[in-house]
Amino acid sequence: MAIRRLVRPTLLVAGGALTIALTAACTGNSNASGTGSDNSATGAVAVASHSTPAAGSTAGNTAGNTIPAANGGQALTSHSDGAGQATVSVKANMDPQQQPGDKILEVTNTGTGPLTLDGFPQLGFLAADNHALDVPTQQVDEPGPATSVTLQPGETAFAGVKLISGDKDDPSTQVATTTTLTVPGAAPTNVTLTGDDGQPIGYPELDLKSVQVGSFQPAAQGVNPDIW
Repeated sequence: MAIRRLVRPTLLVAGGALTIALTAACTGNSNASGTGSDNSATGAVAVASHSTPAAGSTAGNTAGNTIPAANGGQALTSHSDGAGQATVSVKANMDPQQQPGDKILEVTNTGTGPLTLDGFPQLGFLAADNHALDVPTQQVDEPGPATSVTLQPGETAFAGVKLISGDKDDPSTQVATTTTLTVPGAAPTNVTLTGDDGQPIGYPELDLKSVQVGSFQPAAQGVNPDIW
């Protein structure tokens, strides 16, 4: 019968990683002719591969550490909860409808987490010198009362918008060259205005007396400012 002898483990330390080398020797009994042979096997088992980074190292995943990325040296910042923080961003555009000034606003969640839109679009208008214009804005329950709409990443919400224009010679008319949208948790986003050909208007100029905005809806069906 074979007898397996276990030799004391040898501790090997290299590069901060602890390794235990186990050496096992097997000795067999003599065979029928009275001669015997020894069979031995040696194996190494790694029981720890974590090493403490040196001072100033960027390795690790604890709060405040910076983890280098493989994409050209950009870095990600870890969080104490061990999870990535969702980003909030949107893409917004307004498409023309049949009646002049009637638009459908489309807002797409381009962030990494869900986004809840509360009821009505929060639009802003800027003059050519980027100062904010105080354009009278009315919220209307079209096509229905406002409700919260939650968008998952990639999903789109819709709202009707009426841009009521006036004569530039009228002191109450304000000329806007930029339209912005503000959603919860994000800075104002520029809204792209498209023309009848579906292409973005290079330099949109809106002669505004007032604006009406309808409620956000999860689908475009029924969102039609032409019938307000």
